[in-house]
Amino acid sequence: MRIRIGGRRRSADTPDPKGMVMGKLKGKAEQVKGKAKEKTGDMTGDESMEMKGKAEQAKGKVEESAADAAHRMKRMTDRDR
Repeated sequence: MRIRIGGRRRSADTPDPKGMVMGKLKGKAEQVKGKAKEKTGDMTGDESMEMKGKAEQAKGKVEESAADAAHRMKRMTDRDR
């Protein structure tokens, strides 16, 4: 079965590039947001905000890594077919 994604025809088994890219972008956005909170907390002396920022950065790294791992697993399973 073929479906159309962004003007290109793809097999239904083809990984969704938009989903993978969006997962990585969400992770990067979370990291940037966390970095901003960390720096704001650092400049204002608010340790709580600084720690929340570091936690958001870590969460973003995990989200980005999970999207990357899902992409790699999909590529490996597609190669075996």
